Amino acid sequence: MPGGVVSARLFFGGKMTITTMFETPIAGIGNSFATAKKATLNLTDPSLPIRSNVYCKIQGLWIYVSSIAGGANQLTVRITDDVDGDNVIIESQGPISQGVTVGTSGVVVFPPSEINVLYPTSGTNFYVFIKTNSGTVALDAIVMTWKRS
Repeated sequence: MPGGVVSARLFFGGKMTITTMFETPIAGIGNSFATAKKATLNLTDPSLPIRSNVYCKIQGLWIYVSSIAGGANQLTVRITDDVDGDNVIIESQGPISQGVTVGTSGVVVFPPSEINVLYPTSGTNFYVFIKTNSGTVALDAIVMTWKRS
C-alpha cells in the first residue's frame, strides 16, 4: 500500500473515523528532524467537501520502527501542515515499546489528541517528522486515525 492511503472508515457515535497510513520505509532517522526524512499523511476524504474552516481531531497515532540502535528508546514526533516542518500543529514524545522477542523493532503509541486542529491549510496533507533521543531507527509505518469535527 503506498504512503498516505486512506484505508478505512468507521462510524462511532455518528461521526466518521478515518484511518490514514504511511508505509514507505525511511532508514537512518537520528536525533534531529530532517526534511528529507519526513512522512506524508494524506487526509483526503472524498466523501466530505473541503472547506476552509474544517477542524480534525487526531484519534490515535502509532509509529512503527525497526533497526533500533545506539540506545534509541524514545521518539519525538512533530506533525505540521507544511513540507518544511515549520508550521507545527502537534509535537509530543513517547517511549519506544520494543517487541517481547525482537528487541530491534517497536512501536510508539500516542494517545488521542484532546484538541481540534485546523485541517491542513496548505492542502490535504499532514507532514510527520520524527527524531530519536539518541542513536537511530528506521521508520516502517505510521498509522493515524482521525475524524473531522
